[in-house]
Amino acid sequence: FTTTGDANDGRGWPPERGTLPLLRAINSRMPEDVLITEVALAPDHFDPIAHAQAKGYSYTLHVSPHRPLWSRRSAFHAWHALDAEAMREAAQHLVGEHDFESLAAAGHGRLTTVRTIFDCTVASARPDDPVEADPAGGDFEPRHVRIDVSGNGFLYNMVRILAGTLMEVGRGKIQPTDIPDILAAKDRRRAGPTLPPEGLCLEWIRY
Repeated sequence: FTTTGDANDGRGWPPERGTLPLLRAINSRMPEDVLITEVALAPDHFDPIAHAQAKGYSYTLHVSPHRPLWSRRSAFHAWHALDAEAMREAAQHLVGEHDFESLAAAGHGRLTTVRTIFDCTVASARPDDPVEADPAGGDFEPRHVRIDVSGNGFLYNMVRILAGTLMEVGRGKIQPTDIPDILAAKDRRRAGPTLPPEGLCLEWIRY
């Protein structure tokens, strides 16, 4: 949002005006459910993709024999019971520097598929809404299973494929100890399905 050159060419926000007026101007045009809390100066050559040092994503599964209601836009409906402990064990095999070609969509367009995963966790909790928490005659109690993953970069659809692979672990279709072999195969067919965008959330980016 800033012009750092000698002459103002009409781009960006002049640093001498300060960031508070810019913050107020941006928030005046934001929808009610979006609020900017901080604005910082960046150089003209700043690239929001190339200069990112780390990113964090989450993927939420609504595990229930019944479809989600209140979380229908923010969680994927997994109607099979899932073993969250097995998913946690499998997630630890993803941490570290690996070639993630098996977890990348075909035609990803990247020169290398090597990435570093800093952390990958799986947490299970009952849905907050009491309607969703009522099994209503189902054969297991509804809950949310949330996958949180952070790394230095992600390939196209990588998080959604990662979540699909861990879901298959939770279903017993893939064993936690199969994860190293899946990565070593560098074969997309060895991993789980690409889950839909419902449930996926970009939580943060660190520069």
